[in-house]
Amino acid sequence: MTIFEKFMWGLERSLVYGLIGKSSEAIFSDYAVKAWNGEIPHVGLSKEIRKEEKSWISTQNLIELENVFKTSGSTLQKVAIIGISGSGRTTLAKQYAIDYEEKMKEQPARIRTVFFADMRDEDTFSRAYRKLAEALEVKAPLTASEETIIKKVNKKLKRRPHWLFVVDNVNVENYEKLQKFLPNNGEGQILIVTSDNLGGVKSFDIQSNTLTTQEALEIFNRNLGKNHWAYEQADSSKCDLAKELFYLPLAIKQAAIHLKDTQRNNSFETAIRSYIVKLKEIVGISAEVPLCSIDDLTRIIKAVHSLSVEECEQRQSESKTLLSILSFLNPCFIDHSILQSYFEKHANDASLFNDALNLLSRYSLIARVGKNGWEVHSSLQDLLAEKAIKEGIELPEALENLLVVLKDNFELDMRSASGLNKPKAIENQVETLLEQAKKYNIQEKLKPCFVHLYNVLGNHYLQSNNFFEACQAFEKSLKLVNVQITDTTADQICENLKAHKELPALCAQALHYLGKVYFHTQGLDQAKKYFQKAIEIQKIIRAKPDAYDTPNRFDFLIFQRQGIGWALLEGDKKDLLDAEELYLNLFKQNPCIPAGQSDPFNERYCNIQLSRVYLKLAQQEADKVKKEEYYEKARKRIETGGEEKGVSFQGAIHIKDQSDSQHVKKGEMYLVLGELYLDENCPFRDLKKAQGYFKEAARLSKTDLMIGAKSEYYLASLYLEKGFSNQGWDALTEAIQLFNKIGGKGLTRRHPKFLEEAEKIKTRETFKMLSL
Repeated sequence: MTIFEKFMWGLERSLVYGLIGKSSEAIFSDYAVKAWNGEIPHVGLSKEIRKEEKSWISTQNLIELENVFKTSGSTLQKVAIIGISGSGRTTLAKQYAIDYEEKMKEQPARIRTVFFADMRDEDTFSRAYRKLAEALEVKAPLTASEETIIKKVNKKLKRRPHWLFVVDNVNVENYEKLQKFLPNNGEGQILIVTSDNLGGVKSFDIQSNTLTTQEALEIFNRNLGKNHWAYEQADSSKCDLAKELFYLPLAIKQAAIHLKDTQRNNSFETAIRSYIVKLKEIVGISAEVPLCSIDDLTRIIKAVHSLSVEECEQRQSESKTLLSILSFLNPCFIDHSILQSYFEKHANDASLFNDALNLLSRYSLIARVGKNGWEVHSSLQDLLAEKAIKEGIELPEALENLLVVLKDNFELDMRSASGLNKPKAIENQVETLLEQAKKYNIQEKLKPCFVHLYNVLGNHYLQSNNFFEACQAFEKSLKLVNVQITDTTADQICENLKAHKELPALCAQALHYLGKVYFHTQGLDQAKKYFQKAIEIQKIIRAKPDAYDTPNRFDFLIFQRQGIGWALLEGDKKDLLDAEELYLNLFKQNPCIPAGQSDPFNERYCNIQLSRVYLKLAQQEADKVKKEEYYEKARKRIETGGEEKGVSFQGAIHIKDQSDSQHVKKGEMYLVLGELYLDENCPFRDLKKAQGYFKEAARLSKTDLMIGAKSEYYLASLYLEKGFSNQGWDALTEAIQLFNKIGGKGLTRRHPKFLEEAEKIKTRETFKMLSL
């Protein structure tokens, strides 16, 4: 960044945040700031939907659908595409959305807002709606109701009136629930994908507007492939097949893929006729009766799928292992790791996973979504469920097996940087699986699995600084076990949940991590209540080992060390002295391991926290002698080591732990040391040492934004104090960027107190440049 660029950057921030001597609160709204910078966010379709476009053909129906909107006769337009699953209704909706978005791009003055969501279940839709709210830069407290969020979204949409809402898988029942989410202002459009006639909504019946013969032939040949020997042959037979399949796009596609294996020495016409005969046998009609004449066209789709499933199972018997769970999962996105984990547990030969998956992909029973995902068609899911019942497979038992695999493979402990993103795999599956458990009436039996998975998901959001979604997940855990913290004692919670020995411990985890959510969002009093309740439950569990199980033997330690201990560190002198006692006791002996055994990780963590305690006590202490004693104690706990009541201990930086290379907070001790040597009242203040420690903290903290941001902030202060303006400016810029990221994702953001100070320094440095 050149001096001029730095000046302009600083000037811009000065205009936004106020001049020196004024509050650094924004004098423009977030929206105005974005407008000032030319950065008003457009909200568009996902990359995954955009990538699908390559496999589609353009049809006359897109033009017809546009005409329906044009003739709806009102500013706010609402249209429903009606058709069965497999009729091309969702593809048409996506094509319309892409076309709409492209037309908006041609009008730069209009802000694009295109929202595509699935109403398969209300919770999945609600989460997608909250992501829209986040994209629109809506801010809401943790306790915000759904109605509050809807009002805020509608307020944002008033400023961007040209929006499009597309909602898939709507039916008569969930349409009523959907109503409250639909905007009612501006010049927007609402496109609903459904199989039902919805009262008061103008409809486009896709089955009354079937593909043309040429369009059907194009779909068939595209899926057959240009290099296939029959690409330019048997067009008449291909068209006959399309007619038999009632011109259903999905059926035509699957038929073409199935027929790709026809050998060149065979007649393709004969292969098509044979294929039609097999379909009729499955449907249960005679060879003379046209397939398209049957009343229920979904039977055609299922028959086509049946032949593909049968072919895959014959070619690779292990493909049955994957097919057995597809009906339970959210079909829109199935993470690769879920399929692999289940296959490795239940297949006869785990080494055949890639072979089985590739075979299903080849027959388009499963299709790639993004880098790590797969999707299946809902019509295939229906067929697989029916097939399992016919074969005598106990679906509740199969669902239970899947949940157990997920419970075993997704852990709550995220100390390792490599595990931070793993739980994202279950993000859109837990709600769907819970609905499946309710369907088969086994939700009570599987309650520990679901509470655990919600806790894992909540902790994933927490680690990602998405506090609103974290709160949602942990509250769902507590709702599943009917726990209300305000009017229930720890004894009552344990007694009420004793039917499942591990449920009280899982409930305690939800309470503890919900406390962390409130701790990070400035709800300290509320956080303390959750922390304390979690510890009380753990005490009961530890006192009654025959009655209760705990999935993580370190919970009792973690709840104290990284729960109530954190809260005490934010308090007054009495709280700090309580924190000292707590961490000294935990340092002496980890209560979760046998007496006499050492725990290097725990010892190092407690030393870091004790150093924080002593540094804060030193800063509050008026007596000079005691103040210096506290500073020295802070140094001993991390750097030099010492003695405590006749027992020697090592400084944190000298304690080696197996998790060193992967631990997400390995730079923390260097940050605390840097703060100690930077403190202006520290008797051994050393700016050179402080600088070195901050550099090391920044280097080691790629996965912990707060440690990295604070380190860069302190480095900037040091550089500027020494007159190194360029280095100071660069470090300050990096710190501000990191602090802004720490604000988090989602609807509830936190504002690090250091961010305001960093902005003030930036403004001050800008005006120094002005005076040169």
